[in-house]
Amino acid sequence: MFVVVDTYTQCRVAHPRTRRETYVSERAARAARTRISKIQDTLGSFVVMDIPTYEAQVPMREVVNLMTGQTVQERADTPWSCSVASESYWSA
Repeated sequence: MFVVVDTYTQCRVAHPRTRRETYVSERAARAARTRISKIQDTLGSFVVMDIPTYEAQVPMREVVNLMTGQTVQERADTPWSCSVASESYWSA
């Protein structure tokens, strides 16, 4: 399995129209990278990686836990609804 990764944020990119994030082959991921680049008009800012390589390089970010007020580390690709810094995480 392969993903398209933004070189600036180091996070995976979903296709704007299909919302797909993973691809079975590298060729399919490269084709998706080209389509995403044309839609967003940002040629050259995306790379294709296999999932184990991507999982090993995802950066961490500091957020403030909404309930305790402490600063914690979480993965940069954590959806907002799953982040301890969001109200939706604690109200579910």
